[in-house]
Amino acid sequence: MRLPDDTQRHPDRPRYPSTDGSCYNIPQNRQCWSPGYDIDINIETTWPTTGKVVSYTLDVQNKTLAPDGHPRPVHAINGQFPGLTIRARWVDTLRITVKNSLQHNGASSHWHGVRQWQINPMDGANGITECPLALGQSETYTFLETQYGTTWYHSHHSSQYGDGVWGTIVIDEPSSANWDIDLGVLPVQDWFYDTSETIMYRLARAQIRNQPVANNILVDGTTVNSAGGGAYHRNTIEKDKKYLL
Repeated sequence: MRLPDDTQRHPDRPRYPSTDGSCYNIPQNRQCWSPGYDIDINIETTWPTTGKVVSYTLDVQNKTLAPDGHPRPVHAINGQFPGLTIRARWVDTLRITVKNSLQHNGASSHWHGVRQWQINPMDGANGITECPLALGQSETYTFLETQYGTTWYHSHHSSQYGDGVWGTIVIDEPSSANWDIDLGVLPVQDWFYDTSETIMYRLARAQIRNQPVANNILVDGTTVNSAGGGAYHRNTIEKDKKYLL
């Protein structure tokens, strides 16, 4: 199925063509692969190419935010929590610049589950492949997305990702079934009103001996607290539509 460029877009993933432009993915056809590629290929050894570079900048900052209506210090990415979703298509090249704008801490970002074939220094795991970024320092990571699906990125410095240095990664690809609307990623996490540094300090000095109990559970970075502040995550679901989550 070949559609002209002015075809009406649907409220879902970008309407990606196959790598050779021979077909487009639309709700009625989510199985658009390039010639010679299908759902059964071994993506560890075989992939096409788009030649496209997708760039992002992640600026790690000190902020006070209230994900569930209760304010507390966080380490935000570009001023938001959770961090923005990094999105590209299968076999795009990602070029991600991470900047440390924190006041007193090193920073890092590891691309969890992303294959770093022959480019291990791009992995971003400080203490393993690099040192943490010093105050004011930036680092650019460039890698080809030979795999597809959904994963996440997060700080590898201290316990920082418990305070907000994380976000999701979606590598779009043709699907094995059709769907109408993409609801995106729905991360769920424990949420503590004490910062991760405070909790780690108490654990290290045996000031608390048992597993800390979370104050709340966030769904996509939000919920209500016991006093009624905050807001629930909501999706509008329409009859006879098929959703991807």
